[in-house]
Amino acid sequence: MARVQIRRPGHAGQPGRRDAGEVPGNRWLVLAIVLTAVFMQLLDVTVTTVAVPSIQRSLHATFGEVQLVLAWYSLAFACVLITGGRLGDICGRKRLFLIGMVTFTVARPPAEPERTPLQPTPSERS
Repeated sequence: MARVQIRRPGHAGQPGRRDAGEVPGNRWLVLAIVLTAVFMQLLDVTVTTVAVPSIQRSLHATFGEVQLVLAWYSLAFACVLITGGRLGDICGRKRLFLIGMVTFTVARPPAEPERTPLQPTPSERS
């Protein structure tokens, strides 16, 4: 008895179709973009952590209050990460990734404290 093969849509044998794990285009470019995103996130967390003593002094906050702010910051990041992952599944990972990178890049500079070149840095003040 002969076996009959049933081809499903999206089968790897069909021309023009890609497997789910196949990366289109240049793999090194994709790696560089993803590593840049991870670096930006780590840089943001590092800047926030380094700024803690300055924030604590300017707000006259206790150590516990500053820890609470950092915990809320981490919780907000985790919630956005989980929601973003699901939205990426629904709307498309590439589109959502690009929207997120543009939003982060545009929103980050206004969050930085403004200093003129003549103002001393916090380490120069003490």
